[in-house]
Amino acid sequence: MTATPSQSKLRPFWLNARTRIIANRKPLIVYSALQLLGLPLVTLAAVLACAEQLKPDLTEEEGYWIQYGGMYALLGAIFFIISLLLGFLFATGCFDYLFRKAKVDMTFALPINTSQRFFSDFLTGAALYLVPFLLACGLCYGIFETGCLVQDGMREFFRSELFTYNVELIAAKCILMVALGMLCLYACTVFAMTCCGTPAESLSSVIGVLFLVPITIVIFGTVYLQNNMYGIDLESILLKLMEYTGPVGACSVFFSFMEAGTDYPIGSWAIAYLAEILLLVAVTYLLYRHRKAEDTSKPYVYKAMYYLFMTALMVCLYAIAVGEDDTLVPVIIFSAVVYLISEIITNRGFKKFYKSILRFAVTMGAVAGFTGLLNATDYFGVVNRIPEVSNISSISFSTNENYNTIYWPGNLDACPEVKLTEPAAIEAVRSLHQELLDEYIEPDDGCILYFEPVEIRITYHLKVGGQFTRRYNIPSIQWETLVEPVMRTDAWMQATLDLRLNDNDERTSFMVENDLRDGSISFTPSSAHHFRTDFKQAYMQDWKEMTDSEFLEPKQIYLYLEGIPVRSSFERTMQVLKSYKCTPPTPYHNTESSEYVNSSGTLFMLDSSRERNYHNFANQYGETITGLVDATPLLPYGVSYGSTTGKYALHYQGCTLFLSPEGEALAEKLIAELPETPDMPKPDEELIEIMFQYETLNDYYLSEYDTSDPDAWEKASNFWNAYH
Repeated sequence: MTATPSQSKLRPFWLNARTRIIANRKPLIVYSALQLLGLPLVTLAAVLACAEQLKPDLTEEEGYWIQYGGMYALLGAIFFIISLLLGFLFATGCFDYLFRKAKVDMTFALPINTSQRFFSDFLTGAALYLVPFLLACGLCYGIFETGCLVQDGMREFFRSELFTYNVELIAAKCILMVALGMLCLYACTVFAMTCCGTPAESLSSVIGVLFLVPITIVIFGTVYLQNNMYGIDLESILLKLMEYTGPVGACSVFFSFMEAGTDYPIGSWAIAYLAEILLLVAVTYLLYRHRKAEDTSKPYVYKAMYYLFMTALMVCLYAIAVGEDDTLVPVIIFSAVVYLISEIITNRGFKKFYKSILRFAVTMGAVAGFTGLLNATDYFGVVNRIPEVSNISSISFSTNENYNTIYWPGNLDACPEVKLTEPAAIEAVRSLHQELLDEYIEPDDGCILYFEPVEIRITYHLKVGGQFTRRYNIPSIQWETLVEPVMRTDAWMQATLDLRLNDNDERTSFMVENDLRDGSISFTPSSAHHFRTDFKQAYMQDWKEMTDSEFLEPKQIYLYLEGIPVRSSFERTMQVLKSYKCTPPTPYHNTESSEYVNSSGTLFMLDSSRERNYHNFANQYGETITGLVDATPLLPYGVSYGSTTGKYALHYQGCTLFLSPEGEALAEKLIAELPETPDMPKPDEELIEIMFQYETLNDYYLSEYDTSDPDAWEKASNFWNAYH
């Protein structure tokens, strides 16, 4: 009986696939064994170690898997990594006829068209590579679920100790990332083989596709662009670009995913990465379709591949001479040797050698010319790019981690990244960006900044759908322009509260400090989760009702919770603290346990040329007005954060307090009441240097003076206030 046309189309495809499977059965057995000994062994070791930890009558010293499970997991990881590299074998096994003259003639003569043959070979190899991996992942899931059924609390243990989200969802994301990386590795190998006619060139091309391309991108970005692209966030650009450079990109995303605590988004990346793989397969198919049988044994069937790799290699070598004129000649000589040797190998001799010399000259000239063009055009105007306000949808704004913001006190470790949508905030950030592009502004001469210049990161989200990021280091004078329009926003406060009181934080206690921050306690509420939720909700409501003047000049601080200042005027927040019985600790300077009462302070002037002085950005002049033996009357007028339009600041107990204008009259009265004292002779510079080795007057007194002397404290205090 004659076969139907539809059957004749399907039959050659599956017959060819079965032939490829039979031909690759030996490497398939080895590969499957490595896969089944890889991740399942890691999972089994983790499950057994977890089961032993959950046994109440078993100590860590008695648990075999607790002690040695890591060795089994390491062995399984080694097996898995080795198995991943075997993707080359299946690509070679399914497309080996491309390098063998006799076999390619026989294969092309079979009753199967080009499209069926290519996709049959490609999909068969991909299945041989991916199916054992997916089966191993299924076995891992079976081991995990069995452990959860046998041992109570195992699932909760994995969630609390290792992850903060659904374990199965995290595993599924990891499987997706690894599977896409494997598929890309296989597709890149087939692409390189299709462009070459011999195994040697094919191997070098595979290495070039997998490693030379991402290395060239990194070198070009870090060497050619890093030092001159003012404000360009090359780090994030290169990391983002690396995510799409073949299997290396999948590895980059995987490690970013694990490093970010599994919060790293992979959905959009997976879609784009899969589209990139499909595009590569389509290009490979077109090249395969136009490849002729007589092209076998040629070094490169498509020499564009060769020239692409050689250009990338020259870019990497020329990077050595960038910025170092003395190394230019040696680099050119070495590059010429490498290039011409490659030409001789590729051309199989010295045939038309003058063309090789000409190609080298053109290649190096193009690299040098492109580098010069980048500098001449200011990188094609990228550095000066700034969008119009009407084209901005929102701005993501953040500062570097080690910087303490104006509103918060000095013990904060990090600042949040905030998405700004208010027109005033967007205009303020954009205006600062424009100012940075117009000129480089340095701090005024003669002033002392409390902190190093701030690093800010600005990401524009455009209405047309695109986005770009800039990063700058700015002095305090410029940062102050963002205090009111940015840090006053609800988005900034909510992000900061979420950062300091993270809902995913497993801590059950919170640090509470008094208003002067010279005493702290650990507060443990009945329910940490409910306390965080209630506190943040109440704080945000009080924050929204606060006036701008209250924001700029805070008064009546009740306590600090995890560095967050709580004002006495925040009625809802105060009610939450009262309901959870959270009270501030007793100030250190008033405790009965103190051996002495240190109430002295140093009064100094703020910069009178500025309408407002901000904490952390105060321009403190070296001239000290006076030292006060008893500075406690000024404490009700002082705050350790915010800003003031007043002209005095008080250094008290190691903390700088800005005095509100209401306290100026009292400060001037205390200054007027001070008795006149003769000028103190300037001591030896060595004694002053010794004093500056201590952070507090207390430490200085205890270390450098005889505490048995009743006048020692007064001497230490006078010397400290006079010369510190």
